[in-house]
Amino acid sequence: MDIMKKIELIVCEDLNLSPELLHTRCRKKQYVEAKHIIIYLADLFSESSLSRYALGRYFQINHASAIHAIHKIDNYVRLYPFFRERIENHKKRISEMLENEIPEGMETEIELISAKQKIREFLLMNKTLEDCDVRKYNNLVSLNVQKSNKNYEIVEEKL
Repeated sequence: MDIMKKIELIVCEDLNLSPELLHTRCRKKQYVEAKHIIIYLADLFSESSLSRYALGRYFQINHASAIHAIHKIDNYVRLYPFFRERIENHKKRISEMLENEIPEGMETEIELISAKQKIREFLLMNKTLEDCDVRKYNNLVSLNVQKSNKNYEIVEEKL
């Protein structure tokens, strides 16, 4: 649901609406349309990780209403050029936000790569390695292997 919250903030900022009012039973046209846009965009950007049931549950509506919202916004995009432009602007902002974000679980892999590069640089320059750098690398490798369901092939490097 994290992606839903981020999309909600972007859409509410663009439409100048309060995100809190989207989660009430308010039936004003601007809030209902904002909910539909958020559901439509979340369906596009969630890469099938969110079911229609989960999309609807976010706003306390059933899955049929979520499907209706997706079809309605899709029709609006095809029929109205100004609406298409608005949705394209939302898509652009969401894409930029997702590109700048480090995916979950990637932090340790990034740390592992940087520690590995540091050790290689020291080995290439024939400098002595600090014990803390080697321990950090070993801890990151063991942490990465423990977290992963994949089979990692750990190659022992000459230290």
